Amino acid sequence: IVIPRSAFHEGHVYVVNAENRLIRKSAEVEFPQTNFYVISAGLNPDEQVVVSDLIPAIEGMLLTPQVDEALEQRLVSEVSGTSDLR
Repeated sequence: IVIPRSAFHEGHVYVVNAENRLIRKSAEVEFPQTNFYVISAGLNPDEQVVVSDLIPAIEGMLLTPQVDEALEQRLVSEVSGTSDLR
């Protein structure tokens, strides 16, 4: 599973549960890259990862999740090696 570097917080990732609540999960990095991490354990492929900087990030808080399509496209480009990183 690939996530943006900004979504990884000292060994944890924030995700949105089925009730749109914030959950903090432990995650293991397989290897880091410039703008993303490859996660080897702790996340499921179908989980929504929080990529916004939530201040404060309070576990259990209600969220209104939205897909960041621009970030998703940049991440796909970088992972596939098709991005122009200038």
